[in-house]
Order: sequence, then C-alpha cells, then structure tokens
Amino acid sequence: MKKSIKGSLLSGLVFPGLGQIVLKSYPKGIAIMLAVLAGVAIIVMEAVQTANSILQELESEGAPININTITDAANKASESG
Repeated sequence: MKKSIKGSLLSGLVFPGLGQIVLKSYPKGIAIMLAVLAGVAIIVMEAVQTANSILQELESEGAPININTITDAANKASESG
C-alpha cells in the first residue's frame, strides 16, 4: 500500500494528524493532533459543566434523582439552549 493512501486512511479513520506523522510531516501532524485534542477537551468540559448544572438544579428543587428526572432535565436544558 502506498504511503499516501496509508496516511490518508490513518488520518481519516484512526486519528486526525496521524497520516501526517506517517508521511514524516511531524510539525503539521502534531499541530493537527493538538487542535483536535483541544476541540475534544472543550466539548467534554462543556458537557461536564452542563451535567453539573442540571444535577445542581435537580438537587435544589428536591426532585428525586433518577434516570427519568435527569433525562427530562437534560431535554429541557437542550431545548432552552
């Protein structure tokens, strides 16, 4: 298999930037990997903050904390934006 095809498959299917590393374009590959990791970290942090705020809201209301209550609160939070 040609290196360019292998690099494309690795970047597209395994992890963005890995194909650049295989093609020995190290700075570019590392930059892409760092950008992707930063984006994922931001998304995860936002999700955790939203989950914490939903749980705090449920606790302050005195609502029982079960999967149905959490699901309803999450749906309300996603609708309100």
